[in-house]
Amino acid sequence: MILEYLFSNKNIREGVENFNTSASSIEKSKDDELKIVFKDFEGAEYWAVRYEYGKNSENDALRLSKLNEDFVSQFSPITLINESAEFFNKKLYPLVNKFERLLRKFLFLRVAMCGEKKFEHIIKEIESKDFGEIYNILFVDSKFCRDVREKIKNAHTKFDMLQILEESKETTAWDILASEDKLSLIKDNFDVLKLYRNDVMHAHNIGETTYKKAKNLFNDANLQLEQEINKLIEFTYTYHDSEEHTKSLYEKLIVASENASKINTGMIKVMEMLNNNISTVLTPEKIDGIEKTIELLIEAFSKNQDNESNQNQNKENDSRTDSDDNNE
Repeated sequence: MILEYLFSNKNIREGVENFNTSASSIEKSKDDELKIVFKDFEGAEYWAVRYEYGKNSENDALRLSKLNEDFVSQFSPITLINESAEFFNKKLYPLVNKFERLLRKFLFLRVAMCGEKKFEHIIKEIESKDFGEIYNILFVDSKFCRDVREKIKNAHTKFDMLQILEESKETTAWDILASEDKLSLIKDNFDVLKLYRNDVMHAHNIGETTYKKAKNLFNDANLQLEQEINKLIEFTYTYHDSEEHTKSLYEKLIVASENASKINTGMIKVMEMLNNNISTVLTPEKIDGIEKTIELLIEAFSKNQDNESNQNQNKENDSRTDSDDNNE
């Protein structure tokens, strides 16, 4: 990984050459060695210094980030390359990307389910909006702002203004689409999420502290969104032919063989119970599972009937043989 800086002042060259890198824990690492290279530009006051250290790993990025923080704080250079920040940007990008996609999905589903037609055309355009516009859509009640501005024109004291604010009702899109106890992390930290998102998307040179906070916040926000989305899409498929499926299942239970009389009274009661408890709303997976179970029951029942028949036939044969022997 590389850090590279540009200077226009040669008076601080000595200070840079004597810069203590041990504070960043670089020298405590035995994995790799810190390489320092100075570069002078012929005929110009400008000069550069480059630090090379470690591999493309999070630990090395964190160490190099600490060195960068100390160096920039002390010398205020022009940063040419900051590969520790680049590493952080690349690590955070998938989290930011996932957050935006999950947020859109949540909003689409909530609009579809809450019946608020007035939000449909707004939400459909959200993919083309930047984060600032999304914030205004979700958390700013334009009507409330207009009404309060108009009323405050006639206010004469601070008390009057506060009274107007207190009496005015604010209802944002977020209030309608997400209740207060849901996704509170996102609502309370949307400005911070927007800031971190811009840092990543615009390749800002972020440091260790911002990286760790952004990573934790986006992970938590994504988890909250996933949980809420899973609740929204948990529904049972309904089929028009579900009654036919139920009927066919019962018929499969009854028709264990061509001779239904083989089924004893206890088995019939079990099948009637199963039929009565089969829901008229079934998923294909549940139907397949029940049908397979029935087929296995039928197969086992048929084998049992065959075994009993064979055993009875053998007993009859043995009885006839004994009788013949006695007659002789």
